[in-house]
Amino acid sequence: MLVAWDTTQNLVGPAGVAVANGLLAGIPIQLLIQLKAAGFTILWVAIGTYVVLILIRKFVPLRVGDQQERQG
Repeated sequence: MLVAWDTTQNLVGPAGVAVANGLLAGIPIQLLIQLKAAGFTILWVAIGTYVVLILIRKFVPLRVGDQQERQG
């Protein structure tokens, strides 16, 4: 799991009230961090799926033959 944690940002305001941080309210770079994490996750899943399919293909064909498809 990829987690970005910025310890320099204070999530509690001076009166002890939680403050909003995000794209419009303080940390616009957080959107870029989250987009990078989402892209990494998509890439990780795609590579993992490809590896699993390669391993399955070694033991079982992934597609049925034309004759079997016609027979149903």
